[in-house]
Amino acid sequence: MVVHFSRTLSCSNALVQWSPNGQFMAHVTQTRLTIRHADSLAVMANQVVDDDIGSLCWAPDSEFLAVGVPSLGLVHVFSPFNSDWTAKITQGAMGLSGILFSADSRHVLVWAPFFVSLTIWSLTSRKVKFIEHPKRFASGPDGALMAVVEKAQSGESLAWYRCSDWHLVKRVAPAIGDIEDLTWSPKSDSLVVWSGSLHYALQVFSDRGVSQFLFQKNTLELGIQIAQFSPCGQLLHMGTCDGRIRVFNTLNWTLVDDLELGPEINGSHTECVVYEESDRPVRSVDGQVIQDLLNLKETQVVVVKSRPVMLSEIPVDVRKPNPRIGIQAMAQSDDGFFLAVRKKSCPCVVFIWNLEELQLRSVFVCQSPAKRF
Repeated sequence: MVVHFSRTLSCSNALVQWSPNGQFMAHVTQTRLTIRHADSLAVMANQVVDDDIGSLCWAPDSEFLAVGVPSLGLVHVFSPFNSDWTAKITQGAMGLSGILFSADSRHVLVWAPFFVSLTIWSLTSRKVKFIEHPKRFASGPDGALMAVVEKAQSGESLAWYRCSDWHLVKRVAPAIGDIEDLTWSPKSDSLVVWSGSLHYALQVFSDRGVSQFLFQKNTLELGIQIAQFSPCGQLLHMGTCDGRIRVFNTLNWTLVDDLELGPEINGSHTECVVYEESDRPVRSVDGQVIQDLLNLKETQVVVVKSRPVMLSEIPVDVRKPNPRIGIQAMAQSDDGFFLAVRKKSCPCVVFIWNLEELQLRSVFVCQSPAKRF
């Protein structure tokens, strides 16, 4: 296999994004936005704004591209197909914290610092919709509804907005408080919200705002950190601060299994294969000199057959704020058969679970912390 590399391209703040259709690449250099063809990297357009660009976002249909200028509270929208077409959104005194396109690619969502407000700008009718005090928001995969956790003096509420005209469909008071995040099911028929680590609570609503399931534990333990649907939507995985993954069946909302990520791989994990990254021996003095000069290191992956295998964990002091405990991240294969998990206390270890058999299938032990998978 032959790998070809392009010349080095300038970039600021790691602002590089491929368009969703894979035809374009956009990158930022301070105040300049450059749009290139994906196949040849030829420059299609250069756009210059008033100050340094802080954020970059493509529309889902790849017909528009928005950049945010936080220092001035401005959002500029460009088209890769027509360099003469531009749009400018002014946030004014509210400020600018982030930008996002709606599912139909014809509305730009702009939120202010500390989520003081969420402003929805239409690129076709130029109408504006304001939502005050949003805490979290997420659009369904089908793009029909957007759910917003709203803060108020009396507490928190959960609201559904229709994305076609941004009218309020329903607003309810959830049975749980201090909502940390929310996520939609793949079919957009269920919405899950969960509380922060200090509360052990999760609630599921239908797309009509009807409560379907409430999971709550009256315990002094730290609670839920992450929740995620399987690609088919039939399972819900919930990662908690005790380092466990609880799997729920979404048909009747019963607990299917409780997966434990312990620090030891022993003989009971008969189907588990442990892969460990190690340094590859240098076969010549010249090779060692080259690695030292260029600060390079060549590694290899070996299979660890001996048992038990003790996984190194970071010592945790629960008396200090924000202890490194619990589940850091989860990712699932496209077919939904495998689940990859990373714990906060084991940043160099990735656990792979077989969800069909609900058994630990593989463990990858890296030399450096796993940042993304």
